[in-house]
Amino acid sequence: MLTGVSVILALTLGQTVWGVEEGYSSYKLVKVDAASLEHLNNIVRGRDWVDVFGREGSSLTAMVPPQLLGVLTQVVRSHGGDITVIHDDMEKVAEEEYRERMMHRQRRATTSKEDDLLDFLDLDRQYAFQNKILTGSSKVHLVKELIGRSTEGRDINLIRISADASQQKKRTIFIDAGIHAREWIAPATANYILYQLAYNDSSASLLRDFNWEIVPVLNPDGYRYSHTSIEARFWRKNRQVNPGSKCIGTDLNRNFGYPEHMPDAGGSRNPCSDIYSGRSRFSAPESTALKDYLDTHNDTIVAYFSLHSFGRYILYPWGYNRTVTPADAAELERVAQAANSAMSHHYTTGSSAKALYVAAGGSDDYAKGGSKIDFSYTIELPPGMGSRYNFAPPASTITDYASEAWNGIKAMVGELAKVATIATTTTTRKPIPEQSPYYWLYQWLKDQGVILGK
Repeated sequence: MLTGVSVILALTLGQTVWGVEEGYSSYKLVKVDAASLEHLNNIVRGRDWVDVFGREGSSLTAMVPPQLLGVLTQVVRSHGGDITVIHDDMEKVAEEEYRERMMHRQRRATTSKEDDLLDFLDLDRQYAFQNKILTGSSKVHLVKELIGRSTEGRDINLIRISADASQQKKRTIFIDAGIHAREWIAPATANYILYQLAYNDSSASLLRDFNWEIVPVLNPDGYRYSHTSIEARFWRKNRQVNPGSKCIGTDLNRNFGYPEHMPDAGGSRNPCSDIYSGRSRFSAPESTALKDYLDTHNDTIVAYFSLHSFGRYILYPWGYNRTVTPADAAELERVAQAANSAMSHHYTTGSSAKALYVAAGGSDDYAKGGSKIDFSYTIELPPGMGSRYNFAPPASTITDYASEAWNGIKAMVGELAKVATIATTTTTRKPIPEQSPYYWLYQWLKDQGVILGK
């Protein structure tokens, strides 16, 4: 076994090469040990059929189609690496998860919102949970807002939680989840946070200092599809039709295009790839809906958190380039480290490109660079790389994983309470588009302090 970079790779070919959405029968979960990071990059570079599930330290994950195991083995060994099969049939892993969920649901013919926190809800039950939260006996003020619709016309809902109904302008914490369909622990964690804010009296101080806005499922079409069958369990993208291709979907977290559309930086130009960046920046309605909301409310949003899985990471910009560092990187790191002091497991912190891998088009890069939200983070939730469950942890782990993340976010927000500010008055809430002939004047007035806010 080599002592260099250790990687678990998932190579999904279901629709990736031939455009046919297949299941995962006989797909292998493999572990690859590369002699160095350079060797690892060479192993995966230019191979769209390599679908990296996640990373922890020097590890990445997930599957190899049986017909390409030999190809990957040859490539790895040509770079002096080692490869081990961990799971022989990933469809059986999905089947095991499905049986566990069905047993869990059969025990509960009807569910309370507390019961819902213990399960991976399908989309219909997600929407129902949001309504249960709104109609319960919470002491706080709750509002549901439609911020956009998906490719297939489904609602993208935001839940706003505030201490009262005064509509007082206040610093806001924004959280989204479910950008990637298969990462079910992310919406489950968003639901847990929503419930804690709405029904746990200990959250009063968090609501005194901030309003909170949560989008539990940003990719409703993909999320719904991943619940439809065992064969669809590991679906990642949205469900957008790609003209001229039989392959469906755009990777929303490669579609935010900051500073520009850069599919060759950790994305793909191939519609059949799981990391397809889309035909252009914001070509997906889901990414456009989030962009428009952040841009319109960036005068109050002081922090952006995007929940993903898996691997225990707290990441901040930039993701598009390993050599570029935000001017306030030390402050971003300091706030991220506050989470580690509050969580039971250590999370790796750092810029996305350096701590994980280069991936342009992420929502966190746009939130900071495009919407000018100073504190922007992606949180990669458990399990860690040593777990056999990857995107399919048992429902029994939801509370532990979600509460750990919530403790970390609360610690980070505690630091933000000391430093994050908003303008008390603004001349405009929505910035003038860059293509406007008056944009130069708008930017100059902001620089002079005539227009306040971001």
